[in-house]
Amino acid sequence: IGDEKVAADLKETALHGLPFLIAFLFFTVQASADLLLLGQFHRETILGDYSAALKIISIPQGLIGAFVIALQPRIAREAADFNSRKLADLLHQASRALWLVLVPTVIGCWCFGETLVAWVFGTKFPLAAHFLKPLSLSFLFSCLSLAPIQALTTSSQTRTLLKLVFGNAAFTFAAILFALWVDQTDWVPWSMVFAQVVLTISAWRCFLEKAYIVLEDARNLMLPSVLMTIPLVFGGRILPSPAVFGLSAIGYLGGLIAVRIWRRPWMESIVRG
Repeated sequence: IGDEKVAADLKETALHGLPFLIAFLFFTVQASADLLLLGQFHRETILGDYSAALKIISIPQGLIGAFVIALQPRIAREAADFNSRKLADLLHQASRALWLVLVPTVIGCWCFGETLVAWVFGTKFPLAAHFLKPLSLSFLFSCLSLAPIQALTTSSQTRTLLKLVFGNAAFTFAAILFALWVDQTDWVPWSMVFAQVVLTISAWRCFLEKAYIVLEDARNLMLPSVLMTIPLVFGGRILPSPAVFGLSAIGYLGGLIAVRIWRRPWMESIVRG
């Protein structure tokens, strides 16, 4: 009897989890749609450069993923009441914290892209830095959608999650196929940007909130961003790349300390729970 009950519970769990498994399979395919379609349309000449740019973007993705996973228990607890103000506040606070990683990532890719590619891959992929700029924006909006998607995954909103994932996958494939059909390969990464913007807006619509930086947050991030950008823009010609990167990192972290970003109420709510 005990074994039969365990088997029945496992079957019920599998049936309930099947929609989420399907959703994340489609989400994974959608996230790699650009690379898959470039291969299918035989764009071998740029496939290596494009893949190299994606590898660079994936470096901060581990940090972002670890942060969202750390918040998963709290998101799951609050998602029991999907329309609660506590859940919306938690997701909004998480998106504000994500900007601390996303801002330097985008700035670094735009101002420091060629050097990053050279550090990791040498000179074999000269076009990688060109693709890195739009792909960094695609990465930004993709990360901003992670928290609400996690909330949808842990809630009972199965139909909403499936509609969100399938709709965005269809939009992504349509946009990239159009770019390849008109033979505009440079449009492919920008198609991913627009697709991720649609995904972010769609995910946050479920909570009647926006993934944004309020004016005070923007002012707080302005000083760290400026201190980070100065060495990237002006130091490349007179200093070696490691020194430029080190000065940029010191400038950004020093700027965060100067504006006391760690003392913000939304940051304390994330850290202390």
